[in-house]
Amino acid sequence: MTPTITTSPRCHVALELSRSRWLVGALLPGRAKVALYTVLGGDAQGLLALLGRIEARASAEVGTRVPAVVCFEAGYDGFWLARLLRQHGVETHVLDAASFLVSRRGRRAKTDRLDVEAMALVLRAYLGGDRGVCRVVEVPTPEAEDAKRLSRERTQLVRERTRHVNRIRGLLTLHGIREVEGLHGGEWRAALGRLVTADGRPLGRFLCAELAREFERLHLVHEHVRQLDAERRAATVQPDAFPDAPKVRQLIRLAGIGEVGATVLVSEVFHRHFGNRKQLASYLGLAPSPYSSGDSAREQGISKAGNKPARTLLVELAWSWLRHQPASGLAAHETKNREPHEVPLGPEVVCVLRTYLEFYRPLLAAPGNKFLFPSGAGRKATNSLGTQISERVFQRTGITINAHLFRHFSAKLILEATPGGYGIVQDVLRHRDMATTRGHHADAEATAAARHYDGVVRQQRQRLRQGGQP
Repeated sequence: MTPTITTSPRCHVALELSRSRWLVGALLPGRAKVALYTVLGGDAQGLLALLGRIEARASAEVGTRVPAVVCFEAGYDGFWLARLLRQHGVETHVLDAASFLVSRRGRRAKTDRLDVEAMALVLRAYLGGDRGVCRVVEVPTPEAEDAKRLSRERTQLVRERTRHVNRIRGLLTLHGIREVEGLHGGEWRAALGRLVTADGRPLGRFLCAELAREFERLHLVHEHVRQLDAERRAATVQPDAFPDAPKVRQLIRLAGIGEVGATVLVSEVFHRHFGNRKQLASYLGLAPSPYSSGDSAREQGISKAGNKPARTLLVELAWSWLRHQPASGLAAHETKNREPHEVPLGPEVVCVLRTYLEFYRPLLAAPGNKFLFPSGAGRKATNSLGTQISERVFQRTGITINAHLFRHFSAKLILEATPGGYGIVQDVLRHRDMATTRGHHADAEATAAARHYDGVVRQQRQRLRQGGQP
């Protein structure tokens, strides 16, 4: 519900919901103090009656009808109360509690009374046009909220299945048994009866009983997952059984997205409308979190303040795409800061690369292979190439090094040759901020500057000895 900015008097009501009681704070027109009331937890009819009395009191004081506008924090009570109040004609807003501005003192007071008073003031400011005081959560339809249960229940079942599998493997590993049969179906009872420990003893009676119970729970989870998958397939095919089922069928046509992923994306994301890409990134928790103060500027990563199931799935889809389709344009993530960059090569490096391309690379890859350093299977060499280089350096010199240390070593060589050449180092290493370059390589530059100063002093001494001017 989009609020309307109006100057007509309204009564701003905030609710602090808990299991035992609901604390109600009402800010009447022209009042500076929030009036507090208490309703038994879960008593929606009592709340409606209280709102009627508050509206009557405010209308009597103002002389005209004063409607009540209600807000409460999104939490464990869900959205049923917001739907109920709206059905009775009460304008209701569900607020994101994490968006409130709070005191940053080391110890701040935290009580239900303070919270409900602050929420009433926040609601008044928000309805007055200040959109920066909080964020309003969109209330989903009952059908859209119910559709999420398919994917979220399956996620819980998969986690439970993983716990049972790990428990069974852990119990058997204690006795030296590493191969387990029947984890994903089959005659697990017969396989359990054939197991013996690594030192040739039969399994203990109580251990066998515990393993049997774990297997029973595991296969019950397997059965629930199969039932849920069958229910999902039937719901996405039947008309009106699943909201936005055509969107699921469209997503399945994309390479890399299956039935489970398409159902999650539709139920968690594509059931609602987004005005622009910023709203979508904010909803998913993928919006950037920059930190810029004075001369310090850096990125703190994504906010992660959004829909976690959808964000997790999208990250997994992206990594799967890059893993199984390395030729995709998304492979630009391998460059520093995910930005393409061209660096001219010196004559020594060009000579080494020419020798490699002419004599060694034909032995590693078939004609037409596009990778500069292909693996044995003809694919792009990943960590194995860096490991081989590190092993060879250690065999020849006894020094342990990795690929990332070559970056710092190159910066050290540059600063030794040109003290103060942070701009060159920043361009070669592709740092976005000069402060990052200085913070990582200030020691190397200081050493080079001291060595350069010693050279200047030495030259001056030689000139003095030869009778020259300093």
